[in-house]
Amino acid sequence: MSTQNKCVALCGVAGMVAGQVAYGVVIDVPADRPTIQAGIDAAAPGDTVIVEPGIYLERIDLRGKAIVLQSRFGATQTVINGGSAGPVISMTSGEGPATVVQGFTIKNGAATFGAGVFLSGTSPVIADNIFQENVTQFGGFGAAIGGFSASPIIENNEVFGNACDQQD
Repeated sequence: MSTQNKCVALCGVAGMVAGQVAYGVVIDVPADRPTIQAGIDAAAPGDTVIVEPGIYLERIDLRGKAIVLQSRFGATQTVINGGSAGPVISMTSGEGPATVVQGFTIKNGAATFGAGVFLSGTSPVIADNIFQENVTQFGGFGAAIGGFSASPIIENNEVFGNACDQQD
């Protein structure tokens, strides 16, 4: 398979609205927790982590939690910048459809697979995000979203300016 064929922006598309109703605690970043990861770590199943506008230089892992991670005012206002140090968001611990990532610009991820969002054995909802300036490395795939054995629900995301490094 050529590198060009392996270089895809998305690993799949499905049609479901990410309209989730929060019944648990709402954790505000940065008012309640200083970082997005700290908000995720403090969350319990059913909680919602709301992220205020700004640029957050961090890489996050949902750690298998059935939570909603959502920006307060949408993707143009709230950026998660991975600093080209690996996938920006990782979901590799069995996250299901109750795990939602919604309303972020996800940028500057760099990884062999899933530079923006890396998935393995999961089925989360990824909706209303902007994927920008993420790069796969070493001939990998999924500059925006990629991974293995995953069935995410991907809806209403914008994908542009992502790239593969074209190395085999």
